[in-house]
Amino acid sequence: MLFVFACAGAVFASADIPEIIIGWAPPDITGVFKTATDFFEASATQAREHGIPVQILTRSPATHVDFAAQIAIVEDFIERGGSVRLP
Repeated sequence: MLFVFACAGAVFASADIPEIIIGWAPPDITGVFKTATDFFEASATQAREHGIPVQILTRSPATHVDFAAQIAIVEDFIERGGSVRLP
């Protein structure tokens, strides 16, 4: 599950763009989830190179079946002010 914490609604000079924090809470960071994490990180790096301040927060539970921990992670992302949720 992805959460975007802040985003610019229009094109601004790079100094005016608020930091974009994307919360990513996969059930684990192996296989396809590792691949997705790598692509998110690479995209954030490219965005920063072009003056767009992007940060990826990747958090997963200790085990892929610890659903309560994953829910707690998502709730933490929401409490931080997530404004957009991408399924």
